[in-house]
Amino acid sequence: MSLVQPFAEIEYPESDGFVVKACDAGLRSTFQTWEEGHAPDVLFEVISSSTRGEDERV
Repeated sequence: MSLVQPFAEIEYPESDGFVVKACDAGLRSTFQTWEEGHAPDVLFEVISSSTRGEDERV
């Protein structure tokens, strides 16, 4: 999942998981803050030893 605004040229890092408490129930392939009206409440990022350097740069 990418947190990218429509027509934006800048891509933002993707989280490995997130929790949203106040939104309509249902599965989504993406979570778009401009569509939902708010950001996720909690984001999770899992760092592995093989990608640690790349993960920490973000």
